[in-house]
Amino acid sequence: LLITNWRCDSVEVLRVRFRNGGSSLTGASDYRYACRNQNDGNTTSDATSTGDSSFRLQARNYPDQIIENALVEIDFAITANRYRPIMARGGGWNGNAEVANETMGGAFVNSGTVDGIEIFPGGGNIVDGIFSLYGMSK
Repeated sequence: LLITNWRCDSVEVLRVRFRNGGSSLTGASDYRYACRNQNDGNTTSDATSTGDSSFRLQARNYPDQIIENALVEIDFAITANRYRPIMARGGGWNGNAEVANETMGGAFVNSGTVDGIEIFPGGGNIVDGIFSLYGMSK
């Protein structure tokens, strides 16, 4: 999944969770992740969780201004009866005139059936973005 030129109407991060039968899988400890952001000023930010109701794709909250934008590439495996790994990487330009690099790794630690994916901001709404899905077939 490739998300380009995305922007929210509030300062937030993109989040991901899996779905089954039209319902979001939101178990409070089903998602584990580790994220790291590094900007061109050599400042790093981290975000981790050993149990959450969704994946967080970035360590830092951004972008919400018209001059900001970001690119996120997400790779995930939908495998039967096994934990599902997820990896994300991306970068962008934020309102502090910084270039940022993001990396994230995680796992969905529920072996139940998955038949979809949901992308959403941690708060507010996505106001811009191009979402492209590659490599999926049924």
